[in-house]
Amino acid sequence: MSTSVRHSLLGAVTFLFALQTSSSSVTTTPAFLLAGSNDHSNHQYSSNIQPARTTTRTIRQLFFSQSNRIMEETEEQSLSGSYSPQTTLRILALHGSEGDANEFPRRLSALNQTLMKYSINLDITAVEGPFPKGSGFSWWTMPPGVRSFNAKEYEGFEESATRVLDCWKNNDFDMVLGHSQGAILIASLLALNRAPYHPKRGYIFNGVSFPNPYTQDVASLTVVPTITPSLPPKILFILGQNDKITPNASGEQLREGLSKAGFQVDSCYHKGGHGIPLQNDPEALTTIARWIYDDNDSSTSEL
Repeated sequence: MSTSVRHSLLGAVTFLFALQTSSSSVTTTPAFLLAGSNDHSNHQYSSNIQPARTTTRTIRQLFFSQSNRIMEETEEQSLSGSYSPQTTLRILALHGSEGDANEFPRRLSALNQTLMKYSINLDITAVEGPFPKGSGFSWWTMPPGVRSFNAKEYEGFEESATRVLDCWKNNDFDMVLGHSQGAILIASLLALNRAPYHPKRGYIFNGVSFPNPYTQDVASLTVVPTITPSLPPKILFILGQNDKITPNASGEQLREGLSKAGFQVDSCYHKGGHGIPLQNDPEALTTIARWIYDDNDSSTSEL
């Protein structure tokens, strides 16, 4: 059963404490705060596709509100200090096409600021796609003009699935979140029954479209809860009413399929476009934060 909520647009910016882990053969660029641009995920692929990078980069970032500066530490350094949350949620986050693991968590800073009202802070682990595209990376390649919702196959999918699952199964995440192509990757893994476990706070899909190569898998899927037999895993679909990149109908098709499979699905419609709601959409941010906070509520009443 789906809950639809419609919103208008505002938000807040928070500061973050970043723990960056990467392979020694990968150069990590300085972190920066992305204040409002949308990720142009699912844009048509160029015919000049670069080969996949052979190393995997993951970035772990802890948000906090007690400082007005960005602090960066290596993997060996302590995570203590001025960061003192009441509740910390570990999030696995997957960027969209042309995104990367360094900048994507910054798009969640406004959401984290809203969550602080509920005494919740985010500890985000972002995995980076293997295929260079534009100024970032993608999770698979497609011929020019082909989109994820009408592609017959996702070339490179298995390589991306492997690196995401390696991170997923070796960490105890409270929630798995994806934007655009990253959300499609998560949905594909669910359709293929390859999720190592269902996180207790569920999944968030922003700007997602239907994973066309796995149409039959979605149709035949039956979810098996891994947290408790009485509560099905939940998914929040975030859909922009002015999304010019991914048709809402494609995400709604996926929502319907996963609902039939046994997932508890909810929806947050907002007046923005393809990007994750930011500072100028406090209503949508509050709805998303409440959905995360109400982790034990199995109802599908209005958010």
